[in-house]
Amino acid sequence: MNRVTRQRKRLQQLIDEAGSQEALADRAGSVASYISQLLTAREGIARKFCVRLEKAMKKPDGWMDQWLPEETDPDILRTMFEQVLNASKSNGPSATE
Repeated sequence: MNRVTRQRKRLQQLIDEAGSQEALADRAGSVASYISQLLTAREGIARKFCVRLEKAMKKPDGWMDQWLPEETDPDILRTMFEQVLNASKSNGPSATE
């Protein structure tokens, strides 16, 4: 999942928690039309605005960009770990050193 998709899903979570786009916008000092635009924007949400949303909804710093639960499937993580491990083995010190 890319950053833009992740941020959209996180934004929808915040809207659901706040109760509406209007309620989230009020908490973040914005307007509902901007929140609505962010849901369909091609680019990700600016970090500065992510911080505003996170603070408004009492989320930890960086929450908007954190992996979602569906991205932490054990099989996916195992595959990623194995790829990193194999890469480090092939890039590690040579046997002659």
